Order: sequence, then C-alpha cells, then structure tokens
Amino acid sequence: MSNDPPEPLVVAMLESEPKQLRQTGPDASLAAVRSAEAEDHLQAILDSATDFAIFTTDERGIVTSWNEGAWRVLGWHEDEIVGQDGAVIFTPEDRDKRAPKQEMETASAKGRAEDERWHLRKDGSRFWASGVLMPLRKGSPGFLKILQDRTEQLHAERNQTRRLEQMKALAQAARTIMGASDLSMTLQAITDAARDIIGAHQAVCSMTRRGSDWSQAINAVSLTETYAAWRNYDRMPDGSGIYAWLCENNQTARMTQAELEAHPR
Repeated sequence: MSNDPPEPLVVAMLESEPKQLRQTGPDASLAAVRSAEAEDHLQAILDSATDFAIFTTDERGIVTSWNEGAWRVLGWHEDEIVGQDGAVIFTPEDRDKRAPKQEMETASAKGRAEDERWHLRKDGSRFWASGVLMPLRKGSPGFLKILQDRTEQLHAERNQTRRLEQMKALAQAARTIMGASDLSMTLQAITDAARDIIGAHQAVCSMTRRGSDWSQAINAVSLTETYAAWRNYDRMPDGSGIYAWLCENNQTARMTQAELEAHPR
C-alpha cells in the first residue's frame, strides 16, 4: 500500500494556492517582463497624446502621474506637479465653489464627471478646456483626468455668434431707417445700430453744418444699461469737446472709456 496522499488532496492543494505557486519559477519572471512591457507601452501611448492633458490623482486629488500632453497644455513638468494638489489647475473662483471636490464626488457616484470651464496654466494664464474625470478601475483608488484646450474653438464659436447678431442688427437698422419719419429718427436708428454692431456700451452721433453754429446740431445717443443713468442727459454740444472733434474730422471713431476720458478735447 502506497504512503502517498490520495490524488484528490493534491488537486485541492494546487487549487487552494494558485497565487503562491505562480509567484515562483520562470513563469513569474515572464509575467513580470510582460507587465513591464505593457506599462511601457501604455506610457508611450499616453505621451504620444500631446493634444490632451492626461493625468491621474489619488482619492484626495493629489497628482500621481502626468503625461507629456499635460505639460504642453498646462505648463507644469511631471516632477513639478506630482505630489501636488490637482486643484491648482482650477481658477480661484471655482476652487472657492469647491468645484474640484464636487467633480470627484460626481465621478465616484456616476462613473464620470464632464466639465467645460476656464482653467489655469502654470504661468497664471487662463484657457477654456473640455474635460472628463473618471474613477480608476480594478481596485486602484483615485481618478483619471483627460483635458483638452478648446480656447480657439470657443473664440471661433463666439465670433460666429457675434457675426450673426451683427447681421440681424444691420437688418433691423435698415428696416428702422426706412421707416423713420425725419432726420432725427434716422440718426437715432443709425446710432443704435452702430452700438449693437460694434458691441459698445455707448455710441454718440452728431450732425452739424461746417462752421460755428452748433445750435442746429442734430444729436443721437445710444446707451446700454451700464450707462442708463445718463440717458436723460440732454446738454447740447457747444462746439467743444469730443462732439466737435468728431464733426471736425468727419470720421467715425472707436474708443475705450479710458481713451475717451483721457482725450484732450
């Protein structure tokens, strides 16, 4: 009779300790090599995505990894940012609103948190970005953040919207001018349209004959709500100041408030 243990016991022993057996021998070395190769391959992929900022944080929001694209988009090198709070890329007003914390809470609860907002670069400049935050999988605590700079697209979309608004303002001005009953109403319609089209807070237009007789001047003023307090200001021009300068030059002019206040006339 053999003293060897029954075969079923040997099978049970192998099944109960598979991890221990796999940790030794040539198979373990091969698995380690393959794991290292996979990590290198993944890092190469992440570093190739230079148009995207891709980084990870722990469950507290502390940066744990940082790809080449994150450096290009945000300005921090990996050795500068790893170990720092990822909230540094948020604007002060968003940090005051607990936006970084809320983003992590949403990602944990729903599996992802999407956002489009202004962010900060290392140099303090702002840029508009579209991003998504997702929890790390397979028991790894923390989050994965993917971010793309969309500042140019935002400006292009706003410019397109502004152009459409300007076309509508021109069409409305044309209808108003055609229906104006006198020169004063025509001038007011032109002034209102000019302010809308340019996007200014105030527009002023004056018409007078060349010479010193300002009593016959026709004036029109268009103001936004910012300058609503001045809408009842009806002082007539007297041949001095910015009104006279505009009429003397007979050219349109566009100035900021600071330029207007500093003008010698």
